[in-house]
Amino acid sequence: MPIWRVEDQEFSRLFASELRRLMAVRHLTAKQLATRLSVSRQALYQYLRLRTLPSASVLFRAARLGMSITYRGVSIGATSEKRQKVDE
Repeated sequence: MPIWRVEDQEFSRLFASELRRLMAVRHLTAKQLATRLSVSRQALYQYLRLRTLPSASVLFRAARLGMSITYRGVSIGATSEKRQKVDE
């Protein structure tokens, strides 16, 4: 596992948690989510296992699917109103 700063690990945990939420809310398999994010299934598992950080393009595609992360005062993704609609 790569050596990361604490901040990277915190963001990685948030991203993995949001990926799991998206999979549950949208009833997606790992393969389906990976396809929608334009990454391999193996890359998706790397995010879920906290082994790598997503690129900006992956964050953008995740936001378009309804992901929302606020990290250190910066919001990435859908607004809370849009997120509620996705969660319903």
